[in-house]
Amino acid sequence: MRGMAQLAVVGEGLAGAALALALCHLGRGRQVETLLYAGNGSPRGMARILTPQCRSRLALLGCTLPGTEPTTPLVGLRVLSRGAAAWLPYPPGVVSLGFPGKDPLGELVTARAGMAGARVRAWAVERTEPMSRSRAPGRTVRSHGLVARADLVAFALEPQDASVAAAEPPGRAPLLPGAEAWMATRRPLPFAQLVLAPAPGVDGFLLLPVPVGAWALAFGPGVEPVDLSLLLVEAARDGLLEPDFDLLSLGRRPTPAGSAPVLTGPGWVATGPDALGHPLDLAVGPTLALAAQVAHALVEASEPPSALAHAMRRAGVGRLRREIDAAAALWRVARHAGPEAARAFRGGQPRPEPAELTLAGLERPRATPVLWRMRWDAMRNVLMAPFRPPEQALPVLQPPRDPRLLYVVDDDADAREGLREQLSLGGAEVVTFPGELELLAAVAHRPPAAVLLDVVLERVDGIRLCRRLAAHPATRGTPVYVMSGLGGSRLRREALEAGAAEFLAKPLDRAMLERILERHGLAQRDRPRLGTDSPASSHTAA
Repeated sequence: MRGMAQLAVVGEGLAGAALALALCHLGRGRQVETLLYAGNGSPRGMARILTPQCRSRLALLGCTLPGTEPTTPLVGLRVLSRGAAAWLPYPPGVVSLGFPGKDPLGELVTARAGMAGARVRAWAVERTEPMSRSRAPGRTVRSHGLVARADLVAFALEPQDASVAAAEPPGRAPLLPGAEAWMATRRPLPFAQLVLAPAPGVDGFLLLPVPVGAWALAFGPGVEPVDLSLLLVEAARDGLLEPDFDLLSLGRRPTPAGSAPVLTGPGWVATGPDALGHPLDLAVGPTLALAAQVAHALVEASEPPSALAHAMRRAGVGRLRREIDAAAALWRVARHAGPEAARAFRGGQPRPEPAELTLAGLERPRATPVLWRMRWDAMRNVLMAPFRPPEQALPVLQPPRDPRLLYVVDDDADAREGLREQLSLGGAEVVTFPGELELLAAVAHRPPAAVLLDVVLERVDGIRLCRRLAAHPATRGTPVYVMSGLGGSRLRREALEAGAAEFLAKPLDRAMLERILERHGLAQRDRPRLGTDSPASSHTAA
């Protein structure tokens, strides 16, 4: 750029801070002024993979991770797909780090960018607009009730950033629904695990050891937090996860799935995971490399968008874009590749070259060779399908249902206790749960006669949970009674369409509870009616 250039970087995580820091280093003596809008939200937990190459790139930027920062060594990644497995070793020195509500690397690089000369503002950007033609070229940035001018705005965003609404729509990558969970375990495993297509609507399920225990990510076209809860319970059952883990947090996490349609426009450029990303984009090195490439293009290019786009291609962004699109397409193809999907990760090992993109921190194999091998395996499976005998689904080994056992799920402790007392007086054995994870774990070991499920839960939607219970092989056929104090015909219809046996409006009266007990053969004549004193067997699950 010519003359004094004012560059505004919009990004609340590592990508934005790394771009601002790289601009400060490359812009020395070139009259470049950098302003970083680092967001005003609370810190968001991020799980990351740090390789020796990542540490070298951080050192070049003047950043060193403190020795007191907890990390977890990683020895390899195990890829699983329908009974097949592949083992991919990490090179020595690879570690993971991350905590719920904390991003130590993002905070470190942000602080270093401020020391290097960037003006850091803890503000979220509301929107940006092009300047009028009668005035100087550039864009206006509206944030925190103030308006600032910038010659160019760089969107280095992540999908969860508060400023993501200000990004130019053509500069945003497609997103896949996803969910993440943080768990505390006693002994974290020394290797990560990736399960391909573990359930309908789920493309991938990653378990990554972190200092606090484990971090889990599920992504796919139909993923909700309740799907991740089911996967965690099944992982504990199958030995992939410590059975007595403690769930610290569970929530949605949209994941980028490819590259944006365009990366440059009049007065703006898009970078970061929200514009160039894939679900397993967890390593720090490629983020830092992309920041350096984009910073070089921004400093060297002149004002016209065409010149900026040409500078981005010269810096190697176009090659990285193709590799990211290949990494994003892997998961769609893996659905049809069968067991060979896991083995495809062992093939296509290219000769060593600088890593621009990694799959969960692995420099090899590259995404493009894996994708072509998966496509060949998927095509072979389709062609050979008519000549194979039909596959018979293995029966789900499930303990018999206890005809006297009822499960109650409600995040209101008083409501749980009231239902427990009333149903116990009717002769049922009642176990109550505050959330879905405890319910799913209990159902796997001791199936009940029925489940009473509240619509509003702390972490998941009760209607969505009801639909998953009705579809899951282990709970298919178990009556689920959906409860809600909201009422309304629409909610009732949604509950019944999700597979509920009946919709119960709160507060539940005596007639409703007696009807449930009679339906399951628990309200016998020799037992007292609800509301009378009688000893009963009941207990509560914490």
